Amino acid sequence: MPLPWPEIRDKAIAFSREWQDAESERAEAQTFWNEFFAVFGVPRRRVASFEEPVKKLGTKRGRIDAFWKGQLVVEHKSRGQDLDRAFVQALDYFPGIADRDLPRYVLVSDFAKFRLYDIEAATHTLADLYDPDTMPPALSKAHGALDRAVDTAYGRKSFASDAERVAFLFELYQKYTSLLPSQSKAGKPRRKGKKSHE
Repeated sequence: MPLPWPEIRDKAIAFSREWQDAESERAEAQTFWNEFFAVFGVPRRRVASFEEPVKKLGTKRGRIDAFWKGQLVVEHKSRGQDLDRAFVQALDYFPGIADRDLPRYVLVSDFAKFRLYDIEAATHTLADLYDPDTMPPALSKAHGALDRAVDTAYGRKSFASDAERVAFLFELYQKYTSLLPSQSKAGKPRRKGKKSHE
């Protein structure tokens, strides 16, 4: 049963005083979130789990700090850490979450600050979120850093455009696949003909 607003307000004030000096994610985050949910009269164990394993893009795996299926992803950091990066990290979990469990909200915090993002209000699809024209600045910055790392890995300082980068990758693909033996020459079955009897 939902708590009345005056009780929520009083609990929230007590919560903020209790946690005003917290700093370490590793030492305190899970207790912090248990008590945060309790402010609203919600036992955290009934709605959300900690350290939910999830597959990211590629072969990487991660763990969501707190996950309320269909509602909320929480990414928690130690006090003073970059919350823009925390938001980008939270978005990296989305490809590994089943469609039915995709959350509407992303909440990032470093104890001192909370940032709540309404994904449905900001964008209608994950594709929209990755549209260069509507991409959040923090996500755009992270992709820029990733592009620079890829360019360095391929021995290039930079590419003029994404199209040039893709063309370069296709050239590499063609170069390395041309070294493989051709299927048309090797292993082609010989055709059996009829023997002639003269």
